[in-house]
Amino acid sequence: MKKQAPSDAKKRAANDVEKDETPKAAAAKAPKAEKPAEKYTIGQTDTVKRGLLKEFCDFVRKKGVVTLEQLVAEFAGRTIDKHPVNAARVSRYVGYAKAHGHIKVVKNGGAK
Repeated sequence: MKKQAPSDAKKRAANDVEKDETPKAAAAKAPKAEKPAEKYTIGQTDTVKRGLLKEFCDFVRKKGVVTLEQLVAEFAGRTIDKHPVNAARVSRYVGYAKAHGHIKVVKNGGAK
């Protein structure tokens, strides 16, 4: 192990200095355009048998094209198989379902 030299008072004082923000840096940043919400449609659900994932896939099948906000509004606050469902759980299930092909991201926002 290396021995560390005691810290210098000047170095400690330099870390305490407040940096003033320049208005040029703040003005240079342009606001980013918001990315439209992803829309999802049903994929292959042969292996989905029960639980929240089954309810989730049935809802997407019934609606056709849904967004994450619609799914959260529908499922948040429920209890399925003694497990409370909140927005974070719905978001995780969307990621799982996308990864396993149960739902697909719609291109062109669902326009045909």
